[in-house]
Amino acid sequence: MKIAGIIVAAGRSSRFEGGNKLLAEIDGKPLIRNVIDAACDAALDEIVVVTAPGAPAVHAAASRDAWRTIVNPDAAAGLSTSIRCGLSAIDQTSDGALIILADMPRLTARLINDLCAAFAARNAQAIVFPQSRDGRQGNPVLWPRMLYAELMALSGDAGGKVLLAANPGLLQPVAVEGDAAFVDIDTRADLARLMEGQD
Repeated sequence: MKIAGIIVAAGRSSRFEGGNKLLAEIDGKPLIRNVIDAACDAALDEIVVVTAPGAPAVHAAASRDAWRTIVNPDAAAGLSTSIRCGLSAIDQTSDGALIILADMPRLTARLINDLCAAFAARNAQAIVFPQSRDGRQGNPVLWPRMLYAELMALSGDAGGKVLLAANPGLLQPVAVEGDAAFVDIDTRADLARLMEGQD
């Protein structure tokens, strides 16, 4: 079974004052590298990082031989364009695509591998995502190849939530402990809380 990882790193960081949040230092390295390192340590067959034009520092921080970095020329048009860009770049014979948001500082290889194992248990015929004990859905989300066309058809800043609602029979939540699937960084305050250990 082949699973590709698509790391979406093309956001504008509009709520993060004074710079790009993906370059904020966490645990001694840029936020985006924490996410990429987790993906590289996991059992993914391919990794594509989608960045925005005009963000050479992010592109440079994301570049390494273990994956491919591509620029989404339409990044300003919303998340859907980065999903489309990433899906277009992966091996189309991949059984699934794990869409990873690049602003998740506590993402781990173990979480990714748990999602992949649940996907394999459903014979690559499920939408797999982490879920808290109280039913909160987290990220990343692993999508089966059968839904690539629907993901490619998304528009604007929409992620895949509409497809989750449209395919209840395919949903496969994976119970997780801790906050790795739920913590992201949007503002300086988010970063400060993370560094203070409050998240």
